[in-house]
Amino acid sequence: PPTPPAGQEITPYYVPIIGWTFPNSFSEASNDIETKNTYSDLDGKFELVLEFTRLEDFLTNISAYYDDLGIYPGNVEILINEETIKSGQPIYVLMPPTVKLAENNILETDSININGTAAPNVNINIYIYNDSQFRIYQVTTDNFGFWELNLQNDLPPGEYSIYAVADNIYGFISLPSSVYNLTINPRPIIGTGEALPGDKIRRYFDQDQLVPIVSRIEQLAYWSAIGLIAFSLFGLIFEIFSLILLGLNQIATWLGIIPARDPWGVVYNSDTKKPVDLAIVRLYNTETKKQVESKVTDKNGRYGFLVKKGKYIIKVAKHDFRFPALGSYGLYDGRYTNIYLGEEITVHQDNEIINLNIPITPKETIKQALTKKGTYNLRRLQYYLGVVSFPLLSLGFVISIAIALLHGGFVNYFIMLVYFGALVYKIYKMSIQPKPWGLIYDSKTGLPISMAIVKIIDPEYDRIMETKLTDPDGRFAFLVVPGKYIVQVEKTGYQFPTNACVLINKKKKFDWYCGQVFEIKSEKEAYINIDIPLDRAANA
Repeated sequence: PPTPPAGQEITPYYVPIIGWTFPNSFSEASNDIETKNTYSDLDGKFELVLEFTRLEDFLTNISAYYDDLGIYPGNVEILINEETIKSGQPIYVLMPPTVKLAENNILETDSININGTAAPNVNINIYIYNDSQFRIYQVTTDNFGFWELNLQNDLPPGEYSIYAVADNIYGFISLPSSVYNLTINPRPIIGTGEALPGDKIRRYFDQDQLVPIVSRIEQLAYWSAIGLIAFSLFGLIFEIFSLILLGLNQIATWLGIIPARDPWGVVYNSDTKKPVDLAIVRLYNTETKKQVESKVTDKNGRYGFLVKKGKYIIKVAKHDFRFPALGSYGLYDGRYTNIYLGEEITVHQDNEIINLNIPITPKETIKQALTKKGTYNLRRLQYYLGVVSFPLLSLGFVISIAIALLHGGFVNYFIMLVYFGALVYKIYKMSIQPKPWGLIYDSKTGLPISMAIVKIIDPEYDRIMETKLTDPDGRFAFLVVPGKYIVQVEKTGYQFPTNACVLINKKKKFDWYCGQVFEIKSEKEAYINIDIPLDRAANA
């Protein structure tokens, strides 16, 4: 602040900001003077206080986001000047809702499904319109900030726009959400001479055409089987390649060909691998939940922290970038090693340097990932391939043994050894890396259930210790100390525990969890990694 004239003092001005958004969201207010951030509580409420030493016009940007679910409400800009600073009166902000269409291209006989998020227990007004039609629908978010609208379409075919606005019990109204497009197509009319899909399918059941089709299916099945067996090795290629690069990097370091590990870390673009300057890197103590230190990266993306013994996490903020980075990372990413993706860091002695390399992803990539349905299909494909990877690897090993015994030859024996080495590596990896997360899945289909609410409870005092929402792969994670616990799961349209629990003989070991008390006996078991099935409700 400027130095006041002799005998005068600078009067500070405080602007309290009170807002509502999705629960447990990271909320931030920033302008040219300062940046303040916090987390909203389980009711979605957050409070920030900005301090000024002079009265000028400051355009303050308020943002909120929930990384784990990819929830990013639109930002809100407020002008702070002499008119808005009046006796420290608070500025109230209701963050805009988010909107997602299940399908943005439907037939006129289909139903319209729209869902999204906002602050808990607020009204959501959904507007659907074009030049000639206009509809308004209203729903209310639940206690966790989710909302959904299902309605039978009564709009004529055409192009429509959709957006939503929230309002709460205190009379505050949010800015509109982003505008989304909806296309309603006319239903095909039978008898116009245009063949329907069913007609085309029925034509192929003519006997003269059936034989070549079966032959093609057999060929496709054969090559698909070969491809699936090859996939059993495909998932290991990147890990092995990463280990080779890491080993070469270490050897080059020992020989002095390349310098040893730098005493700083680098924040870099996960897509281009280029350093990112002017990124804010914040270090938090996980035990006290307080910020220890913050750094701004230089033009080469560098930062570093000299810390005392303890446990820490790092958070990175940069306009138009997301942290933690999207994608899968091994021990080696391009020229970077020691990759940090948001996990807890344990420092064992004082005066250690934290110099991990941190990838961050451009937000444009995130927008594309959220809007393209193909991303969801790819994730589901990855899930299925991950389930069958180990069985296919075992099958490939058995087939390679049979081929080597029947035909011999150097190539066949070499392939058998490759399968054997990959199988040993996979078993070793599974044995030394217990998964640090649990899975919520549909008891009938086996598919993961996203956005389920998972609570861990202390049974002695019957208090909720922590609440999590499952990610798009149905996963959740709790890191706890030794003791006794209970896990509870809630998801609209599902029931917990599964009906199969009433059939369990309690004297026998069972693989699914039914809400009973369990005990964590050592620090090595600190991750709650149980898999929990849910039954779909009868009326769902």
